[in-house]
Amino acid sequence: MERNNFLILLLIGAIHIIINNVIALKIPNNSVLYINAFLISLTTVINVVKKKYKKQFKQKVLNSLIVNFLRMFFSVLFLLPIILSNDALKLNYILHFFAIYFLYQLIELRNYVKKKK
Repeated sequence: MERNNFLILLLIGAIHIIINNVIALKIPNNSVLYINAFLISLTTVINVVKKKYKKQFKQKVLNSLIVNFLRMFFSVLFLLPIILSNDALKLNYILHFFAIYFLYQLIELRNYVKKKK
């Protein structure tokens, strides 16, 4: 992952914590940090996997499909303890996760489009 992208992801994490505290969304700051740390790690690992197997998968559709399934699988594994718990903040936690998850996806899409040009 490029240094600029990593800094953007860290900035998103900081903004996420600030918004969580200002709006009082009742999600503990350590949970917000876990979400962002997981998503930064996931993005980094997925980028490494894409680079490593780029030549093996000549079909871009198959490559994208595998990468997206891996991303979804690891995200569900990350959320599984929350989903199975009886915590009152479960919905807020999951909504936080997916809001930031899709923001990361938009950044990755922007980088992909930028790379194509």
